[in-house]
Amino acid sequence: AALNRPRSERKARITAKVTAKTPQTSQIASYCSVISADLRVRSVGTKVRRRRRNGKGNWRYIRYADDFLFLTNGTKDRAERMQNRIGDFVTEELNLELSEKKTEIVHASDGFEFLGYRLEMNKDLGVDRLIPKEAKQDIRHKVKKATSGQEDISVRRKFMAISSTVRGWANYYKYATNTSTTFNNLDHYVWERITKWLAQKYRTTIADVCSNKLDNHCPVKMNDATITRVSGTWDTYTKSCTGKKHPYLNGSTRERESLPEEDPWLATAEHREGWYDARKEALERDNWMCQDCGKDLEGTEPQVHHIRPREGYSNPSEADRLDNLKTLCQGCHREIESNR
Repeated sequence: AALNRPRSERKARITAKVTAKTPQTSQIASYCSVISADLRVRSVGTKVRRRRRNGKGNWRYIRYADDFLFLTNGTKDRAERMQNRIGDFVTEELNLELSEKKTEIVHASDGFEFLGYRLEMNKDLGVDRLIPKEAKQDIRHKVKKATSGQEDISVRRKFMAISSTVRGWANYYKYATNTSTTFNNLDHYVWERITKWLAQKYRTTIADVCSNKLDNHCPVKMNDATITRVSGTWDTYTKSCTGKKHPYLNGSTRERESLPEEDPWLATAEHREGWYDARKEALERDNWMCQDCGKDLEGTEPQVHHIRPREGYSNPSEADRLDNLKTLCQGCHREIESNR
């Protein structure tokens, strides 16, 4: 909870999280408990919301899922009594309990965290929505982990995983106040880490990577895959970041490349190392055409066929050499595989 110190310690905010007191047998039971808590705790706040005329202060209740706030312009003493009252009500009536870690009374000018944001008073703007230091450290840690160690991962896989990670983080925090500096710093950090990873992968220098390997420097693009720059993230929807139409608006479907099962958002492992780069290279060499029937496969899901089966190699990775791969349509691929 938060308090506004001027004028006899007015303005309090109680921040809390409801957690189940008894073991949950299903997600439905958990959601029902939260909904029940919402309706009945709201009734507690309503009874005392408009009593400022009697010196008791007004109250406002804000909730998202199982996190909620009680705001008041009353005294700290009344905020403490309300916190106890809510705790007793949640425990006795709903068989739930407040999270000890997240339940507190704080002054509005001291700021507090709610739903992953740091909220602080601002005399000009009312409130600043800030990205907590821990959140900034967490995304940098994920990028560092993704670009450390394993270097046999396909470039396309790595780029897709890192882009998904930073884009998801930026989309969550794009409503924060003055995100430009934070997002720009993240873009620079990602650029440094991914170019270093590429230099280690190809056993060369960063300068050589930038001069001879990359298709584009900013944003980083290679093998028809691009690292997302989050500095252009806005707090309103404009268009798909992938440049593809929305499947739920025009009735179309969207094909997605699957992420690796282990550490999917970091791509620190790959089931067949380097396969997605080899597959892309074979498709481009064959101009996205079936090498048996000549069908144009642009915009479809082409098959990259192993001329000699992988099982015929003592080292399966040798089967992914370009001279052992050819592009086929699904029909030709099924016919070949059925006759093997």
